[in-house]
Order: sequence, then C-alpha cells, then structure tokens
Amino acid sequence: MSTIFDIFFPSRRAADLSEEQRGEAEDFIRRHTLQIAAGSRMVIIPEEEFANITDSGSTTAIPVTDAEEQPAATPAKPVEIPAAVAPETVPAAKPTALASPAPAADNTAMLASMEKLQSLIERENHKDDIIRELHKERERLSANFFDDIKRPMIKSIIAIHRQMINRMQTIRQTATDADTNYEKLYRELCKNMEFDATAVSDTLEDEYDLTYFEPKPGDAYNPKENNAVRVVTTNDPAQGGIIQEVIYGGFKNVQTEKIFLKANVIVYKYQQ
Repeated sequence: MSTIFDIFFPSRRAADLSEEQRGEAEDFIRRHTLQIAAGSRMVIIPEEEFANITDSGSTTAIPVTDAEEQPAATPAKPVEIPAAVAPETVPAAKPTALASPAPAADNTAMLASMEKLQSLIERENHKDDIIRELHKERERLSANFFDDIKRPMIKSIIAIHRQMINRMQTIRQTATDADTNYEKLYRELCKNMEFDATAVSDTLEDEYDLTYFEPKPGDAYNPKENNAVRVVTTNDPAQGGIIQEVIYGGFKNVQTEKIFLKANVIVYKYQQ
C-alpha cells in the first residue's frame, strides 16, 4: 500500500516528487497541522486517515517546524515519525470547553456615584442660570439707575414750574386792569413765591430726607453749618464771629443730621 509518500518521503528525495505529489503532501500537512507553541507545530493524523496509509490503527502526532522556517515540501532531512500518541491523550474531534463567564460585578455603588455626580452637575447648571439672570437684571437696573433716581425730583420740579407759570399769567392779566392795586399785587406775589419755596423744601424732605435750616442774624458763626461768602470788619470785639446777614439757608439730612449743603451768610470779623 502506498503511504503519504512514505510519511513525508523519508526514503526518497524531495526532488524525486512531482509537483502534484509535493502539492498533495503540502496540502495534507496544512490540513493536519496544529500549532502548539510559537514557531512550533504538530501534525495530527486521525485513525481513519492513518489506517489508509499504514497498517497502524492509532492517531499519530508528528512534530514539525514552522512552515516559514522549514517548508514542508522541501525538507532537508527525512522526518522521523515519533511514537504514536494515545487517542485519549490528544482527542481529535473533542471541542475545547468554553470558560464560564465571570459573575457580573455589583454596579450599585457606581450607579449611586453617577447619580450623585449628575445631581451636582444639574445643581451647578441651575446656579449658573440664576447668576446669568441676576447679571441681566443688574445690567438692566444699571442702565436705568440714574433715570430712576432723577425721575421723582424732576416730576416735583415740573409741578412747581407749572404753579409758577400759572401765577405769572395771573399777575400779567391783573396788572393790565386800570383799577389794579399794585401794593396788594406785590404782597400776593411775595406770598406765592414763599409758597413755591416751601413746596421745594417739602419735596426735598419727603423724597430725600433733606430738611431746610436757616440761621438768624446775631447767631454765632458755625463753620460746620455755615459758609461765609463775605466778611465785614468791625472794631467791636463782641461782634467778632457773629452772623450779620443770612443770604441763603442750607439743608441737612433728617436721619443722620449731617449737613448736605451749608448756609450762605455774611459774618463780622473783629479788627482793631
């Protein structure tokens, strides 16, 4: 019986084989080769195939080198056939058992940490939204800040202006009458002007807590409350530092008693 070229042609030279025989031997080796380590392989021949080649009835394992290092078609030396390996030692058809999957790890702690992190992120995003809204509100208030402060005072001044215009028109109409009493008209004009000044003082006190104060002639000069716009010399030592005349009163804060605007006065100054 012919073998697979006498088990890889040990008794003949590779050159004596035809191309077809070498191809058949290479195909046989390739189909029955099992790599057992890096650079090392083993040829496994099942019983039914090996029985057709030789009279033996066992599976034979033939170690061979890597095909790249030593091609099976052109071996330099005859290949030795080692002792047959028992079928139970190297089973040919038994598949490799798959390893049991590792039990799944407990992800409860990880999920809790992720939920906590998500909560912190949402909280920070909410804070950022609040900060952005506050920033927009601040910009809006800053843009209208001065207008909001001036608006009440401007309205009050406009109201006083209208009253003065109405009085002036009334005086003009009265002055054209033939029987006009100019002395009475003068007293009425002074009264209206005092009323307007009082209206301004009341507005400053109601809106800005500023009250009007006015020193009297003969009071001692106080540089913290009074501003000497002019000095009059005197040779009387008792008059030195005394207010001669009040030009205009001042304003101070009702809540803090701090002077907002000093009164303008004329003061005596003693000089020998």
